[in-house]
Amino acid sequence: MGRAGFAFRIDTALAPHEAWRRVVDVSAHGEVVPFTTGRGPAPEDAVVGSRYVARTRLGPLGFDDVMVVREIEAGRRVVFEKVGRLLGGVVTVEITPVRRAAGPDRADGERGLDGGAQVAWEQSITLPWVPGRLRPAAAFVTRVAAPAVGAGYRRVVTKLLDPHR
Repeated sequence: MGRAGFAFRIDTALAPHEAWRRVVDVSAHGEVVPFTTGRGPAPEDAVVGSRYVARTRLGPLGFDDVMVVREIEAGRRVVFEKVGRLLGGVVTVEITPVRRAAGPDRADGERGLDGGAQVAWEQSITLPWVPGRLRPAAAFVTRVAAPAVGAGYRRVVTKLLDPHR
């Protein structure tokens, strides 16, 4: 990834359609991200151009993380562009079935599918509010901060995908 950003993969026991629902349901993110509420279309209603807003607020201070769907293959892949005043970038999420060795006695007759999924998350980070002459410094700061930000996102997505949630 040439720009500041991060990527990770998480395996879950959830079926791919359930992993998709949990990751794309921005309103559910507020259940695992402190001080945050989300709004936007339900995952099954998401289309190119759908707009989501995650509002983070602590007392009188807050900001909107505004995201617009730029590409979507329902249940499999979505690309969000972050278009807010504070945060910019692109988030690409892909959900794939996990294939493992499975015995011939499976009730569904399928061999090699255990019903789990892998979630691949890739995100770039920009700070659109930074004036042009300071952008090189902002790019450096976002590159340095990206691993910590990525670890935070990974924790959030791991919580969203917890089968016991």
